[in-house]
Amino acid sequence: MTSSHTESHASAATLSAQAPSPAPDSTEPYLQLDGITVRFPGVLALDQVSLEVRRGEVHGLMGENGAGKSTLLKVLSGVNQPAAGTLSLEGAVQQFTTTRN
Repeated sequence: MTSSHTESHASAATLSAQAPSPAPDSTEPYLQLDGITVRFPGVLALDQVSLEVRRGEVHGLMGENGAGKSTLLKVLSGVNQPAAGTLSLEGAVQQFTTTRN
């Protein structure tokens, strides 16, 4: 065994012995929508919609045509702004005014 091989093996052992960083608190919502309302002329597209998503969760959005699925995703992406309600990421209220936010 060469000296460099022994050193790299020791480094690997040292790295694997390090404690992992703490996991994020999974009880707090990563994404939270509260009372989201979107109106278009003559149409109430979303009426007081609320949703909480925690880290590691996977959600599906289902509904009939015209139920507001696309509108909700457009609020999340900054295409549509809600007339009422709040959107929070990791507890901080956000306002997405463009898709670049």
